[in-house]
Amino acid sequence: MKTWLTLTEAAKRIQGDAALASAERRIRRWVESGDLKPVAGRFRAADVLATERKMRSRRGRPRKRDAPVWAEAPGLSGSEL
Repeated sequence: MKTWLTLTEAAKRIQGDAALASAERRIRRWVESGDLKPVAGRFRAADVLATERKMRSRRGRPRKRDAPVWAEAPGLSGSEL
């Protein structure tokens, strides 16, 4: 098994049922967000798999923007909300 992978090789590792282009896009988003760091345009295979595992565990979780707001508006009591 190769230690260092190109973008296309890394995408093939995590591809699953998705199209290769969407797997490449997913890796680019991980790089943009800082979850995956390329070295000279290549990715460590272990890092790619670990990042994929981390991102899969985050699927389905509520986002911060969807969290309920419990703070009271000024001048209102809890029963008036």
